[in-house]
Amino acid sequence: GEPAGVLLLASPRDDLDDAEVKTFASTVAGQLAQAVSLAGAAGRLRTGEERYRAIVENANDALFLLDPSGEVLEVNRSGEEILGRPAASILHHRLRDFAAPDAPDTGWEGLERVPAGEAVRLEPVQIARPDGTAVPVELSASLLRAGGRSMVLAIARDVSRRRALERRLFMAQKMEAVGQLAGGIAHDFNNLLMVINGYAEILLGRTGEGRPGAAELGEILRAGQRAAALTSQLLGFSRRQVVRPRVLDLPAATAALEEDLRRVAGPRASLRFVHGEGQRPVKIDPVQLEQVLVQLVLNASEALPDGAGAITVGTGAAVLDEAFVRANEGARAGPHTFLSVVDGGRGMDEETLSRCFEPFFSTKEVGKGSGLGLATVYGVVKQNDGYVRIESAPGRGTTVRVYLPPVEPVAPPPGEGRAPSAGREEAAGSASTVLVIEDEWAVRYLVRQVLRHAGYQVLEAESGEDALELAMKHQGRIDLVLSDVVMKGMGGRDAVRRLRVDRPDLKVLLMSGYSYDALVEDEGADLGEQFLPKPFSTEALLAKVSGLLRAVKVIGTEPGSLSSLPPRGE
Repeated sequence: GEPAGVLLLASPRDDLDDAEVKTFASTVAGQLAQAVSLAGAAGRLRTGEERYRAIVENANDALFLLDPSGEVLEVNRSGEEILGRPAASILHHRLRDFAAPDAPDTGWEGLERVPAGEAVRLEPVQIARPDGTAVPVELSASLLRAGGRSMVLAIARDVSRRRALERRLFMAQKMEAVGQLAGGIAHDFNNLLMVINGYAEILLGRTGEGRPGAAELGEILRAGQRAAALTSQLLGFSRRQVVRPRVLDLPAATAALEEDLRRVAGPRASLRFVHGEGQRPVKIDPVQLEQVLVQLVLNASEALPDGAGAITVGTGAAVLDEAFVRANEGARAGPHTFLSVVDGGRGMDEETLSRCFEPFFSTKEVGKGSGLGLATVYGVVKQNDGYVRIESAPGRGTTVRVYLPPVEPVAPPPGEGRAPSAGREEAAGSASTVLVIEDEWAVRYLVRQVLRHAGYQVLEAESGEDALELAMKHQGRIDLVLSDVVMKGMGGRDAVRRLRVDRPDLKVLLMSGYSYDALVEDEGADLGEQFLPKPFSTEALLAKVSGLLRAVKVIGTEPGSLSSLPPRGE
């Protein structure tokens, strides 16, 4: 073999026999070499054992070494964590002894087949911890032979977090699918409401108050307006609601709503407001913020026994860390400003909590709720890049916390809120021509009637392509184009851009039941007076058209405005 070292012999005597010295030296050297070799092997074995122990102890999965009867001989740190017990309380107990008492035994039967040489992968089984919680565990096991002994290696993996993520993913996908469906239904329903409410207004105007049929028409109009509010909730849930976000200070915004919120909470509820320090403003439509607050306070008051109890509305600053984000799918790490509503009411069980954001899901009696409350809150928060978290348990009340991304405070632009000078207005009325682009015939016909009755000249087109052709053939002036945004074929925005090539001073009013907030955020263009959300009243239509035609400034011809935006998918 290879040299293990060098042995040097020295003696003061010179009469020693060389053969004896060599024999002695060879014997000693052999013994020393064997001792060195054994020491090296022991060191390598110790290093290997330490490496093995480090791998086992730092494994994410729980490792259990069992004897053929299932008794635990060794366990690693992850095994202690899954079972919630120290190793001393685990060793010399059967692994099956830690099964949850209410869990079925069928998942454990596979362990009994392993000593016969079969490798098994068990369906998730329930492990009971000392605190009473049950942990779902995936278990696989195989036979090991070492030192003439047969042992079973069992590997356990906690799948509770994976299941929670799967549930959240399923919920997110379901909410997205339902949201798309709700948004499409609401958009089509808004067109129908336009017609119902519009003609009800026209007939009510012709009939006059106190005349036969006026009361019935008023009821039709009120029902249509309630339906419009319902579609607004649907659009809020689907994140297609028409919004105009503003930079808001949450404490000031909630204070402005205090009187309304106290009415919503009811006379027997004690409503208090708590505002933390260090919070920054958020950007959200004030109407949406009011929707969220009113709905959360209403839910809290309805959860209180007989409507009596404490409700706390709070605001503050929070930093969401990576651990929070991992545990809450959809949350984003970083600083946030939060809005919270806390009640001491009945609370929700796990099943109700898992479905609370579903549209039309309600625990109230039939006819007592639309089931769109928390679904609307969810949609509003998502639309504003936020995250909503609900903590609740039966008998422990509910805490709803809405996290919104903070923004820097901005000063109001100079002159904001001042009325335009009357001396700079143009006359509007019968001399003005309006081009109406709308693919829904009933809506187009209604709008045409309203505008013509008000004295406007009206041109009609049912698509962007028809509008371009009509404008090309029309020799006269077109003062304003009133166009739907989402249509088959060419959309309203593309049609407007092309129309402005030959008519750069053309004024524009876009109408839609869909949201324009994405356009504002992406392109930095506040459409302001250029947008009219459906369903709108005949008065709102005439006021908007008249206001645009009277304005001297042509909106949308500056950099960053509608006319400068690149085409965008409808």
